Amino acid sequence: KRLGEGDPEFVKVEEGAATLAGAPAARILADAVVRGDRVRILAFAVLRGGRLWTLAASAPRGTWDEARPYLERILGAFEWL
Repeated sequence: KRLGEGDPEFVKVEEGAATLAGAPAARILADAVVRGDRVRILAFAVLRGGRLWTLAASAPRGTWDEARPYLERILGAFEWL
């Protein structure tokens, strides 16, 4: 099952403009239910070379505050090869 807007198991918490590896990106923070588990997802979408690329990180909702700095550091280290 794909998660997306309109799905009662997917709720956007924040969204806005950002950059990913120096490229303009859309940033989305959302709560979702995946296979019965409540998770928080941080995703970036980038249009590059005529293709849409998505990079996402997630963690169980109950551990999000603890995991977020580590996930943001990983996403911040992303490089286009």
